[in-house]
Amino acid sequence: MMMFEKKNTKGKTAAVILMTMVVLLIFAFFIARSSLFQSDPIVPVNQPQTVAALTVPLVRAVDETVGSPVAINAQAALLFFDSDKPQDQLAQAVTEFEGVYRPNQGVDYVYDGKVFEAIAMLGGTVSEIREDALLGKSVTVTSGDDVQVTYQSLSQISVQQGQTVSQGEVIGLAGENIYNKDLGIHLHVVVQKDGQLIDPQEVIGMKLAEIK
Repeated sequence: MMMFEKKNTKGKTAAVILMTMVVLLIFAFFIARSSLFQSDPIVPVNQPQTVAALTVPLVRAVDETVGSPVAINAQAALLFFDSDKPQDQLAQAVTEFEGVYRPNQGVDYVYDGKVFEAIAMLGGTVSEIREDALLGKSVTVTSGDDVQVTYQSLSQISVQQGQTVSQGEVIGLAGENIYNKDLGIHLHVVVQKDGQLIDPQEVIGMKLAEIK
């Protein structure tokens, strides 16, 4: 009788333990399911919930300030002809060729008879490359709303037709031509806006959008 009662007690204890384990497993299942499908994402400790986007400002041509066409301290040997300029400046703004004096349509730079680089005053597209018997090699860069800068009297060209150039990029090397042979090695720069000639020295320091 005593042995039967002890065996029965053991059976009841095992049943209680089994039921407890089942309940714990069910409880654990619901907790795991709740965590898996919760709407709010789990954020790691010491990590920000959101990361600020890195914003890189785009440099547009209209935002550029017109730079010099030379990187060295070249001198302006011939100035742009403007009838409103003082008489002493007008004398430095005419070109003589075969006995005929003509108004200078740009600015001519020299550097002690040495070769120097012509650099882009503005970013833009190489719209024309030419080689003229009198004027030598030339490159025209178009920027923004039909602003054109022509670099003339080049001995060497460093860009190609249709190429996009950045401000300060080398266009070519200054050289000689027949039309201004007395200047020797020089760079002739012409600036136009909608086909109208503008003094290249006056636009230096201006925004592209300000050129009229």
